[in-house]
Amino acid sequence: MSRTDRFVRLFGPGVAAAGLVSAGLVSLALFAGPAAAQSSWDDVIAAAKKEGKPDNIIAKMVEGRLRNFYSERVLLEQPFVKDDKKTVGQLAKEAGLKIKRLVHWELGK
Repeated sequence: MSRTDRFVRLFGPGVAAAGLVSAGLVSLALFAGPAAAQSSWDDVIAAAKKEGKPDNIIAKMVEGRLRNFYSERVLLEQPFVKDDKKTVGQLAKEAGLKIKRLVHWELGK
């Protein structure tokens, strides 16, 4: 059985693509994440400091916002379409698959 067959059997024909099309993906993995995360982080810190939040609360707010940011924009951190308790990365790892690249196509731009 080829790796492609395993991928289709695991994710289902078209299922992986259906979950990704509307997601606004930017990156395959966290280490390649966009610099926009830093801007989001800075905005959260500034707003929380203005409200007088303590540093430990600010750290938790930033952590939560970044987790959400990455789950929307990084493929391996996204919840899987059929089981949102697992990420795409966790599911691929459990199946013995390694996702090596992400190709993002857009029509009409």
